[in-house]
Amino acid sequence: MAIFRNKLFVVERKNVVEIDLESGQISNRYAVPQPMFLNDIAIDKSGSLYVSDSSKSAIYKLTGEKCEVWLQGEEIQNPNGLRIFQGQLIIGNNGDRSLKTVDLETKEVKTLATLGPGIIDGICIDQDGNYLVSHYQGRVFRITPAGQITKLLDTTGPGLRCADFEYITARNLFIIPGLEGNQIIAYQSGGH
Repeated sequence: MAIFRNKLFVVERKNVVEIDLESGQISNRYAVPQPMFLNDIAIDKSGSLYVSDSSKSAIYKLTGEKCEVWLQGEEIQNPNGLRIFQGQLIIGNNGDRSLKTVDLETKEVKTLATLGPGIIDGICIDQDGNYLVSHYQGRVFRITPAGQITKLLDTTGPGLRCADFEYITARNLFIIPGLEGNQIIAYQSGGH
């Protein structure tokens, strides 16, 4: 899900749904052409939507009513988590287990860091411009713009999963949905 100008955009399996935040009503539903497994969504400053299709190894772009494949190929196999930051689309790329950046203007793809085994899911940005990235298996990493990786949280022992998450910058607080335990976990980082 993502919010832009009082609209909530939600990814369904074959569509992107637009919901008016004030009324709570669906205001539009945008069909995605030939999707296989739509996953995450990010919105740029002009309101264009980017949607990952993990099974198709593609990123769709929805501008106005027009939705088309924006990027596809070997460099983005099994994309999952997305985030827009400083003119770049940040992709959790599970084909090669890497965090990648894609320039929104040139579509140049760069590998920022490789995380190893696990499903890269959520991506947030901290107060210092570092990338906060979750592995579904239960890990959260901080990755600097230079690609240095620090593990911040590991709940693989007790078996708590960490899919997409939210980060509250002012409190240095992670809000993590416990998908299998029917719970919400709050974790405050001890610094950076």
